[in-house]
Amino acid sequence: MSEGKAALLVGAIAGVLLAVAVALPSSGVQPYGDVAIEKQLAREDSAVCTKLGFATADKGSVRCADELTNLRQRSERVLIANGWF
Repeated sequence: MSEGKAALLVGAIAGVLLAVAVALPSSGVQPYGDVAIEKQLAREDSAVCTKLGFATADKGSVRCADELTNLRQRSERVLIANGWF
């Protein structure tokens, strides 16, 4: 491949990556950073605790969410200990 074709290919790839980087945030696709993950987990915990009969502002709901967090952490430790994560 000639240098000109290689430069054109690199430029095209960079252009596509730039277009994707600009288009994704504006398309409503959620980011997958720590903050986004924590917010999603909080929503899921709240939904589970509500299904179990705990009101959102209830002390029991807070305890329910804490227990779900503990369960998730224990599951992660098992996955890591077994080399599955």
